[in-house]
This record gives sequence, structure tokens and C-alpha cells, in this order.
Amino acid sequence: MRLKKINFPLILGCLFILIVFVVTVVGFFYTPYDPNQMAIRNRFIAPSKTNLFGTDQYGRDLLSRIMVGGQTTLTVSIIAVTVGMVIGITLGAIAGYTSHAWDEFLMRIADGIYAFPSFLLALLLVTILGSGKTPIIIAIIIGNVPVFMRITRSNFLKLREMDYVMAARAIGASPWRIVFKHLLPNALGPILVQGTASFAAAILAEASLSYLGIGVQPPQASWGRMLREAQSFATLAPWTIVFPGIAIGLSVLGFNLIGDGINRYNSKD
Repeated sequence: MRLKKINFPLILGCLFILIVFVVTVVGFFYTPYDPNQMAIRNRFIAPSKTNLFGTDQYGRDLLSRIMVGGQTTLTVSIIAVTVGMVIGITLGAIAGYTSHAWDEFLMRIADGIYAFPSFLLALLLVTILGSGKTPIIIAIIIGNVPVFMRITRSNFLKLREMDYVMAARAIGASPWRIVFKHLLPNALGPILVQGTASFAAAILAEASLSYLGIGVQPPQASWGRMLREAQSFATLAPWTIVFPGIAIGLSVLGFNLIGDGINRYNSKD
């Protein structure tokens, strides 16, 4: 009797993301200290029983700020990637299943979006809308739409010629039924893998833009903003960089491992 191999990347990835999500969700209801409360006399306290992750240059508790900062980073990532995925899958399904004219029209739009660097798009939106979550979310959405369009379209083009799809057409199944019952479920594997990669990229994008000062603004906490504020004190208080960096790294690694695990599962099929 053959034992199934344990999918360690998927298990580890889910564990890492679960840790990040639990810490972030708990932050909605409880934090050890007020994340924005300054106490200069407590500045640069090393990690201890009273402050598990230490304090920053303003005496603010780092654990509390990481818990609240995760809300910013994950909210931006979840909203942006989910909306971009839904729009991209919808347009990709239309391009991959309908007429050649629609396919050409939609894919030229996707090519046009690809030609415009996402970072420049983010800078443009910040100039128009001001800094904050909204420009970052819009930029990530626009950047993700053509990615999911291409993946969905390419899978639909292959799947629509399969025997079971031809049989469904022959018995008079509606296009909606064919898309949602036969095509989309069989195309979900690559889409989910790309989704996990997009979540990891969105977390890095939000952290990078906040680090550059064009993301969320003080006093609102963000992992990228915390790294920016701590860079001048890296040698004096290394924990101010280490813990936000671990939070970002754990989130990105977790989503990438989940994607690798899903890909391994699909390859077995």
C-alpha cells in the first residue's frame, strides 16, 4: 500500500499565513499597548517580558504596531488581488470562449496595461489621488487584471476543444453552464497558483510603496513604513527592523509556499 507524500510546502505555507492572520485579526480587538501612543522615556527598549518585540524611537510598542500594521498590509493585498482576480478571470473567460474579435480587443487592452510599468502607475495615482491605501489598491488591481486575463484565456482556449465541452455543446448546454461547470473548475489550478503569487507580490508592493513614503501615512502603522522609520536606528536598535522584516518575509514566504504546494498537487493529477 503506497502512502501519499505529505505536501510540506502547502502545510508550511498555510501555517505561516495562519500565524500572520491570527496575529492580525487579534489586533482588531486587542493589542498589548496603544500602537500610536508615544512614550519617549521608553524609547528603544529591547525585547522583554513587558514589550515582547521591544519599542521604537518614540517608545511605541513594536508588537502592537506590527499587529495593526498587518491589518493595513493584508487589507490592501486581499482587496486589490481579489478584485483584480475577479475582473481578470471574467475578461479572460470572455476572451477565451467568445468570438475572435472580442479576443483580439481584450488582449490588446491587456498588452497596453503590460506596457505601462506598475510602479509608474502607482506614482501617477499618488500624484492624482494623494498618498494612502486607495492609490496602491487601484495600482495593484490594474496590474493584476491582465495577468489573470492571460492565464484564464490560455486555459479556456485549450479546454474549450476538449471532448466533454464539445459534448456539452452538442446536447444544448448554455454558454454560462459550459463556462461555470466545465471550463472554470478545470482552469482553477493555474489561477490559484497565480493568485498566491499575486498576494505575495501585493504585500511586497504595499510594503515597498509605504517604505518610499507614498503609501499609508503616519501615525497609521504599516510594515513598510516601520522599516523606513527604523533604518536610521538599525545598529542602535536592530529589533526595530528585524520584526517588521520577519512579518513581511513570513507573509510572502507563506503565500509562495502555498502556491508551490498547489502546483505540486496539480502536477500529481
